Amino acid sequence: PLPFRDPEQLVLIWNRLTNTNVDRALVSGPDFIDYQQQTAMFEDFAAAVANNGTLTGDGRADQVLVGWTSVNFLDVLGVSPMMGRDFDRDDAPPIDFQDFLDPNATFPPGALILSHGLWQRRFGSDPNVLGLSLQVDGQECIVVGVMPRDFRIYLPPDAGMPTDIDIWRAAPENMVSFGDRATAFFTVVGRLKAGVTVAQAQAEMDRLATTLREQYQYHARSGMHITVNSMHEDIVAHVRPLLMAVLGSRRVRVAHRMRQRGQSVARACGIEGTGNCGARSAWWRAGPHHQTDVDRERRLFDCGRGAGSLVGLVGKPGFGRDAP
Repeated sequence: PLPFRDPEQLVLIWNRLTNTNVDRALVSGPDFIDYQQQTAMFEDFAAAVANNGTLTGDGRADQVLVGWTSVNFLDVLGVSPMMGRDFDRDDAPPIDFQDFLDPNATFPPGALILSHGLWQRRFGSDPNVLGLSLQVDGQECIVVGVMPRDFRIYLPPDAGMPTDIDIWRAAPENMVSFGDRATAFFTVVGRLKAGVTVAQAQAEMDRLATTLREQYQYHARSGMHITVNSMHEDIVAHVRPLLMAVLGSRRVRVAHRMRQRGQSVARACGIEGTGNCGARSAWWRAGPHHQTDVDRERRLFDCGRGAGSLVGLVGKPGFGRDAP
């Protein structure tokens, strides 16, 4: 299971654009607001977006990946910083859209949560890092927390957002109102209400997508649908083919080792084995009280080769499928 609270309730929300064959499109701010206001199956939604940044303020400059999130992002995932605190609403005051576009605009100091890796690499695991003033792209930020060692966001490889985030920042609370329906840049995580299934949530989002296509030309032209995927299944679906390939390769190696051991035993005992356990049924019926040491080694040889062949068969493509 994923290392989050009640991970079976976590889902990833994507836009599927059927007219352009895009299965995993990001979500716009206005659509995100509709998710929040027009659904009943979800406990909450959280949004995140990432960009490259420069971290300065203590005598050196580092290029970092910055994850901007809604203030409830970690709470929706069900995880807390190992040191310090999570974001709160005071960390995300609204800003003017024109100031957002102006690279020379100044803002009040922002809150910053360090990844465990950056805390180790840059600050030497200093427990006194909380309260430290740093600058991210020239804007003053205060370190309020450090994430646990094993924390990361889990996304499919084609999600369009990196997962190795160095620092987390709280996005302005009105950031989801920037842009129009075509300006989609949020990765969205949802938490289902207790007892709600993914199928029920999907049915609700299907109804919402129909409404949005009827109301907005952009969604009608793109053939927009909303996909609700279990976070666990969305990730596993992409690694399952690789995992099966690895397991298949492992089975073949195990089979090879078992055959080698059986052959080694046979050579040591001077046996020419057939590899067919069933061919010696009379010997099996004779019982262990008639078996010599050589008989016992022959049994090991035959069973080793037989089991090795079976394991090798299981590793072959198509094993376990119905015959045509």
